[in-house]
Amino acid sequence: MPICTCGAIKGSEEREQRGKVMQFLVGLNDTYSAIRGQILLIQPLPTIRKIYNLILQEGKQRDVAVSREILLAATQTSNNDSSSHNKGRGKLHCSHCNRDNHTVEKCFHLHGFPTGHKFHKKSEKSGNKSGPTVNNSQLETPSFT
Repeated sequence: MPICTCGAIKGSEEREQRGKVMQFLVGLNDTYSAIRGQILLIQPLPTIRKIYNLILQEGKQRDVAVSREILLAATQTSNNDSSSHNKGRGKLHCSHCNRDNHTVEKCFHLHGFPTGHKFHKKSEKSGNKSGPTVNNSQLETPSFT
């Protein structure tokens, strides 16, 4: 096939390239209408590869924006849940130790601290006189002999 020197083929290739670009841009979802308009304003019209990369970049930026919105919404929901949870807890009050956030039924000073708690052994050593502790391995039982 002979090589064209008049430049007619170059013009034909440019029209074909422009047709492919237009076909690609028209096929995009309406969500890409803003970037489509921006691409059409670029002179000379970029290659199909360059346009594809611009569309990919736009999609990635949208994904990041959506992720941020989801994270923000989750954080706000979590904050609302914890603040409403704390409101209910503030109403508890222990009449034994006169502290908030628990009742007499769950008071460690009265019933003993759980194993592993930093005050667990202190409650035994201090001679808690208010009654037997849950943490004692052997409770004293009175002998009737």
